[in-house]
Order: sequence, then C-alpha cells, then structure tokens
Amino acid sequence: MALDVNVSISKIILILTLEITNALDYATTKIALEKGLKEGNPLARGLMKWGWRKYQLVKFLLPQPLVASALASEDPNYSYQTAMAIGSLVFGYAVINNLMLIRSVA
Repeated sequence: MALDVNVSISKIILILTLEITNALDYATTKIALEKGLKEGNPLARGLMKWGWRKYQLVKFLLPQPLVASALASEDPNYSYQTAMAIGSLVFGYAVINNLMLIRSVA
C-alpha cells in the first residue's frame, strides 16, 4: 500500500518557517521573562497566568490546525500559504522585538 503524498516545496518551506519562528518566539520570550522583562502581548500574558505548561501547550498547538489544513488542501487561492506567511511574519517580528529588548537589558 503506497501513500501518495504530493506537497509543494513552497508549503514545506512555509510550514517550516512558521514552526521555526514560533519556536524562536517562545525561546526569546522565555529568555526575556527570565531577565525580568514583562510580556507585552496581553493574550500571551493571560495564558501565562494559567501556568507555563498550559501556555506552552497553547503556543505550540494553536498553529497546527492551519498547518494540517494547508497540507490537506489544494488551496487554489493560496489562502493557507498566505496565512502561514503572515503568521511567520508576526512570529518573526516578535522574535526581533524580543531580541532587541533582551539586548537592551544585557
């Protein structure tokens, strides 16, 4: 039984970019908080009040339905790819912002 998987390179690159920028956002946020900085995102700050493990769960599971939909869809209008690109840009912006803040307190 063969599994026919046909995923475009652009989808793979976008998924990897989304996942990597999300992980970098998490890592730089954790470092910033350990240095005494405060979380600027009110949604993330609220999630962190539930506990760090619950924050991690939401942080890493939230993008997965988008990734699964992008993998499963033919998506002729590239809406999933666009959503992943925007998500990557948002996470990337947060990473850059976090790094600048970390550097300012170092």
